[in-house]
Amino acid sequence: NKSKIKDWVKYYYNNQGISIDNELLEYFVNNYSDDISTIINEIEKHFLFNNDKHINFNLNENSTYYSRHIKIWNLLDALGKKDLNKSVSYYNNLYVNGTSLVYLLINLNNFYFELYNELCNNKINYSSLNKILQSNINLYKKNYSINEVEKIFLEFRDLDVKVKTSSFDELIIFSSKIIKICNGYYDKK
Repeated sequence: NKSKIKDWVKYYYNNQGISIDNELLEYFVNNYSDDISTIINEIEKHFLFNNDKHINFNLNENSTYYSRHIKIWNLLDALGKKDLNKSVSYYNNLYVNGTSLVYLLINLNNFYFELYNELCNNKINYSSLNKILQSNINLYKKNYSINEVEKIFLEFRDLDVKVKTSSFDELIIFSSKIIKICNGYYDKK
């Protein structure tokens, strides 16, 4: 339970006379889930870098923290839920940590392929999605139409060709695709 983890971490640091900004703690708990030792390690890093008894940071362009614990499935989950803020944040994180757009497109195609099959009521014998994504597929189905997923496939195909044949700023191009997906652009098109 995330709230118990937050309470435990606050208690641990309050006993040491250290306070933690709620936004920072929320960020760490969302990124590291129930891995308390990693959360404490990250907080200790902030304490050592800043040498301050109040640990905080602002999530802005000058001081963004990028976690290596963000995985592609986190982005897929956020896109499935059409959560724009998390989708952009997770993609930026993956981009900064060196995730290839080609590799990302493979995972995106697998995700939308399984979502498409679910929307069409096609049964498939094998799923390439992890258990979390598989368990949320019915939630994702509510956010997409068959036509929309078909258009997203075409966008990914075109993007795949562009990635392999030209040079461009992947961050800008793919971020615009995320915005369009989360805002339902391909459903209206």
